[in-house]
Amino acid sequence: MSMTHSPLTDLKSEDNPITDVCANESLGEDIYHLKQQLNQESLIRLSLNQIPRMFPSFHARLSRSVRQIGFYQTVIFDFEVVDTTNSYDPQSGIFTAPVAGIYVFYWNILSNEASGMDTTLDSSQGSLGYGFVSHAVNYGNGGNLVIAKLTSGTNVWVKKAARYGNYIHERFSTFTGYILHASG
Repeated sequence: MSMTHSPLTDLKSEDNPITDVCANESLGEDIYHLKQQLNQESLIRLSLNQIPRMFPSFHARLSRSVRQIGFYQTVIFDFEVVDTTNSYDPQSGIFTAPVAGIYVFYWNILSNEASGMDTTLDSSQGSLGYGFVSHAVNYGNGGNLVIAKLTSGTNVWVKKAARYGNYIHERFSTFTGYILHASG
């Protein structure tokens, strides 16, 4: 049997330059699409790296119980669990807003039966909120959740706000904050 050559069989030939061009065009399209996909993934990765700077958040707690705390003294939550922007200082107990916006703060104080305690969430803009720990039979806890509009650079901290109460229990006493909405 002899093979007959037709224009169709010639196109299917491996040595045909037209087939090579078509294959190269297809390969070129594939490369183009892969480059686009890589660019998109790079942008996503870049965006994910920006999230901590755009969305500051922190959570800190006491590493040990505080047995004596003075009137109007700052509660220093010295064990930093999370701090996405290094805006909370565990040495001073002060959070500094890195960007202007609406922030949410929560603090909880666990105290013993003899103590109880009034606390306040203070800022360089003034008092933001108040918390109360009742004199309980064993231990009592209290705090508050506050939503506040802050300017960039505003300092925020928790302090003891009344004369009574001296004891704050470790681990269960915490201070948390995060941005809800950044504003220009």
